[in-house]
Amino acid sequence: MTVQEIIIEALHDLQNWSSDGKVKWNFIDSDLWLHPDAANFEDQELYDGLNNFPDGLVPIWGEFTPRETHPIP
Repeated sequence: MTVQEIIIEALHDLQNWSSDGKVKWNFIDSDLWLHPDAANFEDQELYDGLNNFPDGLVPIWGEFTPRETHPIP
């Protein structure tokens, strides 16, 4: 996976959104760094990937079906 694909995957996780439809970017950041494929990238690549992520690729709340990748037991 690319850094961008990891971020897009995290953006589709229900837990990374607030109840008012705003992205919890600190959660996205955490998912990015903890993703198994993140080990394939330098720290600067992960940092730049998140900081330069295109706004146009952020899904609009209510126009996609979120999924829960880390369900709470």
